[in-house]
Amino acid sequence: MQIQNVNNSQPSFNGYIGRNVYAVVNRAAKNSINALVHEANAKKYAVEGYKLVDIAKKRTKLLEKLKNYMEPFHPETYMDVDNSGNFSLRNKKLNKILSFDYQPDLPKKYFDIDYAELNTKHIDDIEESVDLFIRYNEPQLTNTFFFDSYAQNRLDDAKKLSLFGRIKTFFAARKLDKLAPEFNVEGGWKNKLKEVQSNAKKEQALKKIINKIDKKEKQKIIKNNNKMAENIF
Repeated sequence: MQIQNVNNSQPSFNGYIGRNVYAVVNRAAKNSINALVHEANAKKYAVEGYKLVDIAKKRTKLLEKLKNYMEPFHPETYMDVDNSGNFSLRNKKLNKILSFDYQPDLPKKYFDIDYAELNTKHIDDIEESVDLFIRYNEPQLTNTFFFDSYAQNRLDDAKKLSLFGRIKTFFAARKLDKLAPEFNVEGGWKNKLKEVQSNAKKEQALKKIINKIDKKEKQKIIKNNNKMAENIF
């Protein structure tokens, strides 16, 4: 991923943690606390309060780390975990996803997360996964990656030279220039898409010339073949 040249004015970002991530982390902490209380009650002794506090602190520490990491992201980017336990960053505005390379080993029931089996071990595993992701995915680079990925699709569309394709490209350029400041990347997409269209037109014209030459060559070969056959007889 490569950072684009940006404007001097820095936009205000506020990425966030998705509710599914909160659900997994909170349930893991709650299960562990309930297990300690249940064991203490079963054996008729006072639960060791510091252990409950430690679990709560572990939960808070992880959520604070996630919150601080997500803060510089585009406001419609959030950290998510799907039903199968796969963590990712998602941007709703561009409909783009960046999956974690290393996924935490969460308990499964069939193919979905088994919430009843979550505990503090899984909080540790999630934190390890997040730490590896944070190490290699600086927020502005990821913001740029999401934008560039979306823009590349628009650049590909600009090669379509039909009337509908040209109209679509016109509106795409306006949208990209509007989105660029939100992601802290450079604008000028009207000219960029025009250049792509111009190159596509040149390529199309060149193909027509080549096809025309090929057609003449094929006709010449056929003519020569027929003439040779006539000369034999």
